[in-house]
Amino acid sequence: MLLMFFIGYFIFVALAALVIGTAILKERRQSLKKLAVTLLVIVTLPFLVGYIYVAYFSRIPEVMVPNLVGVVSQEALNQLETVSLRGRCVTSVVDSRYHEGAVVSQHPEAGKIVKIGRLVDLTLSSGVGAVVVPNLLGRSEAQARAVLQAEGLAIGKLSQSFVPDVDSGMIMSQDPLPGEKVAAGTAINLTVASSDEGVRLLEIMGVDEETLIREGQEKTVESETAGEGRKNERRFLLW
Repeated sequence: MLLMFFIGYFIFVALAALVIGTAILKERRQSLKKLAVTLLVIVTLPFLVGYIYVAYFSRIPEVMVPNLVGVVSQEALNQLETVSLRGRCVTSVVDSRYHEGAVVSQHPEAGKIVKIGRLVDLTLSSGVGAVVVPNLLGRSEAQARAVLQAEGLAIGKLSQSFVPDVDSGMIMSQDPLPGEKVAAGTAINLTVASSDEGVRLLEIMGVDEETLIREGQEKTVESETAGEGRKNERRFLLW
């Protein structure tokens, strides 16, 4: 640090002497005494102030900033105090990775070498943000998806219900209900109106569309497996 100070200082002195000397000569005040006094002040005063500051600052012990990410705020402050650093909580952000009150980020970062007494800024987690479930009733499926995405929520189970007097595709019910507070990223289950008679038949039978599709897929797999078995048996007999 002292070497950098001296290099910067001599560059400053050289430039200052050049500028002031040029100004004096332009004003035709070729007084060597005045020039000498001016240069002496320029050289001496910054040197004394800078040297005292650098000499004092360079004697302050240095420590490594600990890693505080994920640590509860009070524990983080205690760790900083242990290594002769100071800490302050500057702000909080919604971050589901860390529980409420834990450190999300820090400045200076962990591993930096700083002087003792340095202030370390801490950003804390406010936990998983509470989101108010929007009212999706009466909206189309596309509108509901857009609203949920904007609120940081997700589409959950999407089912259909036979409602002949309502436009198909309109949201008839939702779970959780509008106005409830949930964690960010929560999936909202929706029931969409349908005028399809097939949906009505499924409701009468007490079977939902998802179960029917799953059972159909399972039967398809079973049929394909049985077909492969018969083919293998036929090949064995021919052999």
